[in-house]
Amino acid sequence: MPETTAVNNFGILVAPNGQSWDWLVGGQSIGWNEQEFVPMQAGAYSVITTNEFGCTSLSNEIIWVIGSVEEASTDRIQVYPNPTHAMVNFTIPNGFRGVRIFNASGQLVHANESASGAQQLDLTGWSPGMYRMEVQGLSGVTLIIK
Repeated sequence: MPETTAVNNFGILVAPNGQSWDWLVGGQSIGWNEQEFVPMQAGAYSVITTNEFGCTSLSNEIIWVIGSVEEASTDRIQVYPNPTHAMVNFTIPNGFRGVRIFNASGQLVHANESASGAQQLDLTGWSPGMYRMEVQGLSGVTLIIK
């Protein structure tokens, strides 16, 4: 049987290791079939994990609560699509400049100190995983590459 514990890793729900996944909210499939998931609405999330032998297990529920809604683009970087496979678009609010991206180990993997406004970055060839996008003076954003 696959492991059954899903975890909340700083706002990213992570399923147990397996071959395939089916994320649920309120017991209903939401059609997301990746190991990691970023919830956008409140609810009780769980995941069905299937291992290499075809055995399945249902995880624990993770209750996701939306505490407040932030004003868009005034104090943070806007990033889309996120997660992504290749191209990512991001917007740096007026008055701010430069972007740095760090991998999960904290190593700087990309820097463009002159970036401002609307930008596009080709992530083709980057390793799948979680990255941290930062602009000095703004809240950072977790970027997921699948």
